[in-house]
Amino acid sequence: DLEAFMATDIDCAENVVIFEGNLVDDNYFTERHYVMDRGFIMNKLNVDYQATSKFKLSLAGMYMMTAEDLEYHTPANEKVSEDEIGFEIDARASYKLFKNVTTDFCFGYLFAGDAMDYFEVDSIQDGDSDEDIWVSAMRVRYKF
Repeated sequence: DLEAFMATDIDCAENVVIFEGNLVDDNYFTERHYVMDRGFIMNKLNVDYQATSKFKLSLAGMYMMTAEDLEYHTPANEKVSEDEIGFEIDARASYKLFKNVTTDFCFGYLFAGDAMDYFEVDSIQDGDSDEDIWVSAMRVRYKF
């Protein structure tokens, strides 16, 4: 039943900064695969390396944009129309401590595109994103 679906155990399946891939926090930007009503396009390249039977490294790069432009007016009443969310780099190290216990370290950095200016406070909206976004996370996970 899709209406009753609830995610209780989330992995770094997409990206760390924009979606729910942040392992220890629920304050992520969105859990939907679209931004507002503008759709979402993500081109992703991911590499996993199993260094040992217990240690795994992952690296991902993503270019993200909305399918349609985000449109708004700045405080100076300039009309802005942008679709570039930005380019994100994610890294993850996972170590299996015991049969059912793993620990993960995750890091994500979003080189914010100009569409992210839409989400800034009104007083600094100018059509250019002012800040890149980064997050790091760690977890210990017991699976039963």
